[in-house]
Amino acid sequence: MPHVLTLKTLGMNIAPLESKDILEYVDLYMGYDARNFIAEIIDEADFAKQVAKEQVESDLDDYKNSLDSNRSAFQEILHQVSIIETLLLKTRTDKQKISKIINDIEKIISNQI
Repeated sequence: MPHVLTLKTLGMNIAPLESKDILEYVDLYMGYDARNFIAEIIDEADFAKQVAKEQVESDLDDYKNSLDSNRSAFQEILHQVSIIETLLLKTRTDKQKISKIINDIEKIISNQI
């Protein structure tokens, strides 16, 4: 949506639609050097915007990967717990197997922390 800008020294209003339109007015009324200066500022702002966007996308990808890793770890823990439950239902409980499984679960958790 265009904004109406007032050029006080000329007593006129302009409605630039894009940054290139402003650059044309700057070139026309302030000169080539001023136009290049403002174009450089616009380019730097566009670059900073692109860098920020890429950083956000990278952070989002990292977050998604972390969630996937956590999900896999919890699925493995759930599997290990179901094995323990099965062992506990038997008339004779093999404490060594349960101890090994608990150690495995601790390793999974420590890898996620």
